[in-house]
Amino acid sequence: MSTNRESVHSVESGLVPRYHFVTSLSEWVQGLIISSSKSYPTNSIVEDKGKSFDESILERTVATYLDIRCWAILKWCLASGIPWNVGFVSLGILQSLSRLLDEAYTLMSQDALFYSRGNNIKKTDRDNRRRYFTEDFFAAVHDVAHLLFCRYEGLFRPKLDLWVPSTISCLRIASVFCSSTYIKNNGNILFDLSILILQRFVSFLRSSPNPRKVFQSIVDKILTEAS
Repeated sequence: MSTNRESVHSVESGLVPRYHFVTSLSEWVQGLIISSSKSYPTNSIVEDKGKSFDESILERTVATYLDIRCWAILKWCLASGIPWNVGFVSLGILQSLSRLLDEAYTLMSQDALFYSRGNNIKKTDRDNRRRYFTEDFFAAVHDVAHLLFCRYEGLFRPKLDLWVPSTISCLRIASVFCSSTYIKNNGNILFDLSILILQRFVSFLRSSPNPRKVFQSIVDKILTEAS
């Protein structure tokens, strides 16, 4: 952390060009988010064939990919780097988005995802992660996704292997909203995030040399993974 403070001081002192600072900070926070989403225990919100996890660990720590501050930092980096198209954008962020949507979907499936006044996912003491899944959290994540897809589309071009799991995650989320009263909350940010990713998936299909063949391949993969 001292290194980060020194970096900020260097920027303020004019010793480090703003472009290099934004790029380095973006690379750093993306690395934290991606590695955390791959390695952090899923606890009770993801079924694990009866295996349990010490929930006291979650009470003492906050997984980086669940920390709104990290997504806010990444949002700032992407927004600040638009003039230069920031030099570093990791495709692995799409995997982190899929992880978040999968966990949100599991919460929705387990407890019907009750919303307080149609905004925040209801918090319970039983599931520690739920306290982080607020409207503000998903708003920050949505803003990051929007910047990546709409302002960095030249750099952020996920391949088929990344689109399949993210598409499954989004379809699951959308199905819950469309089959319940959640759809009445038209401004729900979690639903909007899923639709945003699905829209970019459609763009990916359209830009493929052989859309029909790719679509059939994707459908086969989705059916295989969803079964």
